[in-house]
Amino acid sequence: MQRRRRFGLYKKVELQQKLLEVLRERGWTDSHFGFFNNNDKKAKNKHITLLAKHEREKVTMNITPGTAYLDRVTEALLYWAWRSVANPFWPASADPNNSNKRDGRAKIYISPSMVPGEGEVKLLDFMLRGQDGKGKKTIHAGDSVAFVGGDSDLVLMGLVVPPSITQNVHVVLPGENSKTLMISIWETTRHLVGMLEGTAAYGKRPPNGNGKTKAKRKLSKKEIQQVRMDAVLLVILNGNDYLPKLRYSSTFDSFFDVYLSLMKKCLTNHDDKNDGEALKPFLTNIDNGDISINVPFAIAFFREMAASHCSVRLPKSGESLPTSSSFQQTELGILNNLVEARFLPGPINFQTVAPEDSMYQSQLDVGLDNVFGDDVEIVRMTIGNFPEDLNTNEIESTLIGESDGHGVISRMIKSKTSHRSYLFEIPHKQGFPNKSTKLRLACLALEEIFGRENLDLLFGSQDDDDDDDDTVGRQLAPAEPVSYLGGLLWTLETYRTGKCIDYGYNYGRKSSPSAFELATLLENRGGKKISRFDLIGDSDVAPLSDGMSCLAALPPQAHSILEEPYSWLVEPSSRANFEEMYNSCFSEGVFDSKSFADKCSKQILNLRSERQISKAESAKRRLTASTNSRGRHIQSSSKYWTVLSNSRKPLDHPFAPPDPICDRTPRLKSNKRVRASKLPVSHASPPPVI
Repeated sequence: MQRRRRFGLYKKVELQQKLLEVLRERGWTDSHFGFFNNNDKKAKNKHITLLAKHEREKVTMNITPGTAYLDRVTEALLYWAWRSVANPFWPASADPNNSNKRDGRAKIYISPSMVPGEGEVKLLDFMLRGQDGKGKKTIHAGDSVAFVGGDSDLVLMGLVVPPSITQNVHVVLPGENSKTLMISIWETTRHLVGMLEGTAAYGKRPPNGNGKTKAKRKLSKKEIQQVRMDAVLLVILNGNDYLPKLRYSSTFDSFFDVYLSLMKKCLTNHDDKNDGEALKPFLTNIDNGDISINVPFAIAFFREMAASHCSVRLPKSGESLPTSSSFQQTELGILNNLVEARFLPGPINFQTVAPEDSMYQSQLDVGLDNVFGDDVEIVRMTIGNFPEDLNTNEIESTLIGESDGHGVISRMIKSKTSHRSYLFEIPHKQGFPNKSTKLRLACLALEEIFGRENLDLLFGSQDDDDDDDDTVGRQLAPAEPVSYLGGLLWTLETYRTGKCIDYGYNYGRKSSPSAFELATLLENRGGKKISRFDLIGDSDVAPLSDGMSCLAALPPQAHSILEEPYSWLVEPSSRANFEEMYNSCFSEGVFDSKSFADKCSKQILNLRSERQISKAESAKRRLTASTNSRGRHIQSSSKYWTVLSNSRKPLDHPFAPPDPICDRTPRLKSNKRVRASKLPVSHASPPPVI
């Protein structure tokens, strides 16, 4: 998945270059595109396009673990950390009577990129240390914690932190227009609980009783934690880095509407009945830290999802489920993406009009009711700011005769202004869903704008892509509801424990299951609860080293930033063999990381022997942040975090300060009070270093 995401950056740039070429061949100028700054007289560069943006995004490949850039980032962090803790006035005390009073308790914890795991999960690992009574706590009850980053998943991380550790968790995210978003996890929790108790509104809907009716009881502390965990699970169902979005589902609102309605009903029934027959509320169970699915409630939830407006119809008896489109784009999806990227004018609007109000009747000699019957209506789609007055001289109207059963299509182009806009109409039978009609309108729009002869070139199947696409020959495998449901619990447990619960889990390139399939699975399994281990068990797969994961994650276009010895495998003379080996590590859409690591390690050993290069000579990464001899070196490793702090007494054997990170940074002074210590990583088996 990581390689596919990074590969997508290159494919996106290539596609947009083709789009520009085709549209310019068809008469489009810069003024027709929304991403040129032609109207900004103060802009230094009036031709900053999305192409330039994606070219800049390519540079982000360097933040893949295992690159030389991230090694330099580690060195820069050590340099900053030393300079900070060596400063006698850092951090300054909040005491208003003595603003320069040193606190003396501040420590800086650094987990370098060579330590396996995502940064967000490492934050949870840090918070949860010592909470089980083993070792020293890093966070104490009442401490204030701030997660600062650019990933909204940090909110999910904050929700899984048990309130018993601390309730003062905030998430700081970048907002629009250089503003910062501050999200209080406790206030979010209060609102979640309030929606269940009927004292808070969801979206634009008022609370029960307009806020005047209070719940019969308050939720317990355990139930509050279950609400938070359920909210995280609902967000994961909408798709994340590990799992695709639940098939046929709509937005998060659709999940939460069903959940909220079912929860209120269950809480009321559960409180009114004491005979044990009432449905137990909550999607998840939390028993002594173990997470499991509450099977009866989950069955009811997924059944409601399958039957609601946010899912397609249930299959009839003996009818198989259609193929998932989780990773496939419809014509309407393509059109929406092009408008969002400002290649095409926006917005896209749909409306239904009577036949006499359409552009048809004014240009046809026969009434539409005579052709399609009395129950015909017209579905209209406009792209761009189309004139409301259809009789204006700014409109050029053209009729297109189609022979595919859809009737006569009316196409209008706003031609006498510098901007383009379109209108398309299709007859539609009243009382029937218009989804297929909208897709047909989108298809007509793409044909008109880009030319029918160019559609396969621009938006064709991935089967026609070149060999650089790592999806070639590996189409989506059928959905595996057991693996998907296990993946939901795998994600929750990873968040809950602050460490990857099983490095061997990978849902792979499979279709996502539907709510109907998940409900059927749980019904067949039966029981009151089901755990991750019950579904997918555990594996003994160790994490990949940072260099090996970099080799697996980077697309061929970015192989130039690989470090030795991994770069040997993708040299021009051996690239074809590597791609063949890489593809051989897929089985039914799942990437076998252990097999990949074993095969790569064997080839590297062979190449090292052929080139008569020792292991020490081939390793470019420095595990020390200092080359001077003014004290002990501060080392970084995949086996532990590096902790810098200020000692109250001078050290007998002081550490050497890190080297300057560039010519413009001064050399740090020695300081006998700067202490460097180690904090072991949570996982038991660190990755091997080749």
